[in-house]
Amino acid sequence: MKFQKEEFEIVRAIIEEVETLLSKAEEIIVINQWSESQLTDLIRAFHTIKGVVGFLQLQDVVELSHFIESSLKDVLNSGVEPTHKLIDFMFDSINEVRKICSQLEDIVRESTEFIEIKPENFQLSNLLTQAKSLNEEPSEQKEESYSKDEENVKENTNTEGKQEEQTSTQEKKFEHELAQSTLKDFLDELEDRIQELDRLIQDYEKTFEKDVAHSIMRTFHSIKGGARLVLSLSQEIGNIIKSLENIKNLQELVHLAETYVSSKIQLGENADIEILYEIVDIIVEFQNAISSDTPFEETERLNVLLERLSETTSKKEHEKPKVQPYKVTEALSESQINDLISELMNLLNNFDSKTPIEKSETSRIALSLAETICETFERLGRKEEALRVSSIKEHLDSGDVKSALEQLNTILKEAPRIAPEKRQETPKTRIESEKPKSPISSELQTIRVAKTKIYEIYKIASEFITMKNELRHLIRTSHFTDNAAEVIENFERKFSRLTYELSNVALDVRKIPLRYLFNQFRRTTRELAKNLGKKIEVIVEGEDVEVDRDIVELLVDPITHMLRNAVDHGIEYPEERKQFGKPETGTVKISASYSGNFAMIEISDDGRGFDTKKIKEKAVKQGLISKEEADKLSEKEVANLIFLPGFSTTDQVSQISGRGYGMDIVLSTMNKIGGQVNLDWIPSKGSKISLKIPLHTLYIKALIFKVENRKFAIPMEYLQAVQNIHIKDIHSYKNQQFIRYMTELIPIFSARDLLSSSGSPSTQSTFDKRGKYYALIVKTEKSRFALTVDKIIEEGEYVGMELPYGSPGNFYSGTTITGDGTVALILDPDRFWQFLTLSLRNKDRIPEVEGNHG
Repeated sequence: MKFQKEEFEIVRAIIEEVETLLSKAEEIIVINQWSESQLTDLIRAFHTIKGVVGFLQLQDVVELSHFIESSLKDVLNSGVEPTHKLIDFMFDSINEVRKICSQLEDIVRESTEFIEIKPENFQLSNLLTQAKSLNEEPSEQKEESYSKDEENVKENTNTEGKQEEQTSTQEKKFEHELAQSTLKDFLDELEDRIQELDRLIQDYEKTFEKDVAHSIMRTFHSIKGGARLVLSLSQEIGNIIKSLENIKNLQELVHLAETYVSSKIQLGENADIEILYEIVDIIVEFQNAISSDTPFEETERLNVLLERLSETTSKKEHEKPKVQPYKVTEALSESQINDLISELMNLLNNFDSKTPIEKSETSRIALSLAETICETFERLGRKEEALRVSSIKEHLDSGDVKSALEQLNTILKEAPRIAPEKRQETPKTRIESEKPKSPISSELQTIRVAKTKIYEIYKIASEFITMKNELRHLIRTSHFTDNAAEVIENFERKFSRLTYELSNVALDVRKIPLRYLFNQFRRTTRELAKNLGKKIEVIVEGEDVEVDRDIVELLVDPITHMLRNAVDHGIEYPEERKQFGKPETGTVKISASYSGNFAMIEISDDGRGFDTKKIKEKAVKQGLISKEEADKLSEKEVANLIFLPGFSTTDQVSQISGRGYGMDIVLSTMNKIGGQVNLDWIPSKGSKISLKIPLHTLYIKALIFKVENRKFAIPMEYLQAVQNIHIKDIHSYKNQQFIRYMTELIPIFSARDLLSSSGSPSTQSTFDKRGKYYALIVKTEKSRFALTVDKIIEEGEYVGMELPYGSPGNFYSGTTITGDGTVALILDPDRFWQFLTLSLRNKDRIPEVEGNHG
């Protein structure tokens, strides 16, 4: 069987899946504990191998897997352990199938244009012969289980019927689970392909490079291959979803899309960007319909697109120049058809001698192969032969294999064959012939992991961190001999190191590149600009910055609204931009970069900037703030009014704006994840909205301190130093207290007054004349200040958790559990400083500090 270059990824994925299943099976056999669950997992592994290998037409591997599966089912039904011979046979089988996987990997690695997999090169005759002898050999366990007592002969006869029924039920269950798994994998893969298409089309729109067009065509082909694999399990899939038509229609769409791009490449023309985007939109609609198992609702839109693709492709077919290279391609296709027909015939030979399950598997594979042949004839315009193969499919559907074989013989006799030694090959250029052998795709170095499993990893890591802190607390509060204390401390250091490494791995597993987020915004911005009649270029930078996947998901809505704001309110219309001496095409830039333990995401544009006068008027008019309050605000604070719920500068409600919600989502999301938002602008020149977001929300390095009887945590990235100070070190100037830190005076506040459990936070710091204090030197993005605390507890790594619902969130980002099991509030220094500056500006008087006034 031959696979074209576009199908390489499918073959690679099958090899990877088989190798994973073999390792899982081997692990179960080595454990040698034959519980019902272990046997069930082992049966499922070989059943899945049988299903996926069938796609590669490796019949010997299919038969071998089926034999092992059936043997294990007998073991499960009999309630006894497998024989040593069967165990040895399974180990031998795993080794041989592994060798086949290795050979297949070599073939893929060395292939450039197509992969040819010949079943005769992957035969397992010795193992299959051994399997027959094992099957014929009487099993001691069977004799023991079926003839314990002569009086139970009749009962055993009845039991056999029940066991057969049970076996049939289990087979159906396995087939159902295989179909479920295949469908899920297809939908996961479809999601990745949709994102890939979005990115490729955006790149193609910029350059119209031929290589990018080839990549788009291959992606369409990959979706088609995945849909075919699902449809090959149509009987089982049909029990899971109501309508297979969605998958069939999706397959037809991507086939036409692939043909459309291919024809454009052959003619040296550019594909229509709008058509490509429309194809992706319809694919997304199919994805939603298949996932929710609901009817496809965009039928009219689909029909228009299919007709448009068919017309474009058929029109271009007539315009194709009839040159020699096209004849070579046609001849090669002819030889491939002959090979496919021969493979189909080999598959159906001796059909009657196969078991019911083998017949089911063979029919499924044969149908898929016949469909490929039929499709190939259609593409070559050979309608009569396509109709004949279509009738073969009908025969197979009805179970009439004999008629299908007769029809195959007729086609094979009439088809012009090309001798292998006379086949023409497309001449390769020097560059092509000197290209290095293509390595196995880097995608094989990655694995798809369910989110639930990832959560389990960092749930365990979180428990480790909590245990580590408990252990450290226990060591410090317990009394040991000197020798015991040293041993325990060494153990605690090793435990801490391993916990740190585990937590880092858990965090890395959670992270994904921001390109997954940014790719969709390129298109969103482009379409929004088109709807508004504006010209916009979208620039994206920093796509490789990695952030926790949960944070990425939460950023979708905020960034969407930021982009809407930039396009709708920021970027001017082309005529207006001309008047200001700007280019007609505006620029919207989405960028990301690292900043310590945070990522900075910036959305900037070269439009109008913020009109603070208009913002103030609208806020007052909408009753969000009084005129008196508004007049006291600085320009920056006026601009920040756009984050108020219900605020809008648009008078008319449209699909894009004027509904009174949008930018407030940005602020609420930042508060939720412990991030920050900042506005910068120059009137008539442009604006920039910056988001400072944590790379993750799970673990923090923090200092735990005490105020009164409560514990608090401050993230280490904000902490510059801890100093011991005396009252005489505190100075007062214009009703504010200061201390000297290095070469500058910085404001100092009392944590007792600000973080007290009784009453409202107060910046009226009171210090005892005789007092000595621990002063935390805190550095925020905007300023530096000192905070006096009662006691320093410890520094370490802690698990961050969200604030409980209803907790005061003035300047806290979350909570954590300390070593002794008590809860500490995590301080957010940036919000803390915002509160301090607002309070200082609004209060009438700060009491003078007693003591030394500098």
